[in-house]
Amino acid sequence: MSHEQTPKNLSWLDRLAVHIPGYGGYLDRANRRADDRMLREAVSSRLGLARGRIEDTIRQCIDRGALSEISALERLQIHIDRVIERIRSAGSGTDELWQAKHFEVGAVDPLHALDLSLFDLADKLLADQDDFDPGHNRLAKIEADLAEFDRKLDERAMTLQNIR
Repeated sequence: MSHEQTPKNLSWLDRLAVHIPGYGGYLDRANRRADDRMLREAVSSRLGLARGRIEDTIRQCIDRGALSEISALERLQIHIDRVIERIRSAGSGTDELWQAKHFEVGAVDPLHALDLSLFDLADKLLADQDDFDPGHNRLAKIEADLAEFDRKLDERAMTLQNIR
């Protein structure tokens, strides 16, 4: 099932599980840390694809002698690298989260929603690179996507701290 065909009536957790094989979320105490790493790696991998596309675009610009966009593209690469590093090194929550024998399922819904939004945003960034852009706003759209990543990562860190 492709990402676009995922039923919207599934729970946050189930929608993530469709896209990340083996992902179980934060409900199974024994696998919480591994699932958190798995999610962050899936999002980072998608961002790595986006970075590779920008790298390819830079090479194409150099080959064509179209050097005016290269500095903007290099700034995007640096921003993607920064977001990827933030995702990979993101805090995974407090020890209380990992060690809790159980907690209300609804308590982690906001975290699953944020996790899904990060995954969706990575897909959006890839789609924004592929979309035909008659207004030549593609770089601005990608930069806006990256700024949204920064905002969502901040929100995720706060949400993790507040789960009890």
